Amino acid sequence: MSKSYRYPPDEFDDVPEDAPTGVHRVPRSPWRKVLPFVVVAVVFAVVAYGAVTIGSSLLGSGDASASDKSTSASKDSTTKSTSKSTKSSTPKATKSPDDDASDDASGSDDEAGGDVDLATSIAVKNGAGIAGLAGRGATKLQGAGFTKVAASDYTGTKLADSVVYYVKDADAATAKKVGSLLGISDVEQVSALSGGAPIIAVLLHDLS
Repeated sequence: MSKSYRYPPDEFDDVPEDAPTGVHRVPRSPWRKVLPFVVVAVVFAVVAYGAVTIGSSLLGSGDASASDKSTSASKDSTTKSTSKSTKSSTPKATKSPDDDASDDASGSDDEAGGDVDLATSIAVKNGAGIAGLAGRGATKLQGAGFTKVAASDYTGTKLADSVVYYVKDADAATAKKVGSLLGISDVEQVSALSGGAPIIAVLLHDLS
């Protein structure tokens, strides 16, 4: 049964018999159907990989920085601890009065250019005519550590000032030490001395 139309036929109803009728669409291929999903998957994979790579880089950099700081702090702590330990374990040297006296004697010896021999025989002569002068000089030398000191009057040639005589080069430092103790600046080396003592101190003024 043919369908009836409400409107009378017109020129648009006059269609050739061999003309196509209805909507014509080209069939879609399977590849075009799945292509959007493939693109989305690829984009997602790229974004995910980039995020993981950047995150790993940032974390690795932070860990390295923290590790460096920890190592530096550990080294500083170890250095400070070692320094404190060294300082605390090093005993402080203390000086006694005897040490000071020894230092003074050593300094005098260095200035004299040799070693002072406190066992050298010393003759102290009174050439000023002041009573007990030679004895006081001998006592002063003994108080400084000299062990062989004799006191007597001077009977030789008249001198202008106090003087210390010595013969051997080895006694130069000792003679200068005697002169320093007795306040005598004139210390002379001679070829020979009488009386047996290698060092003779002649006093022409009172001791200061």
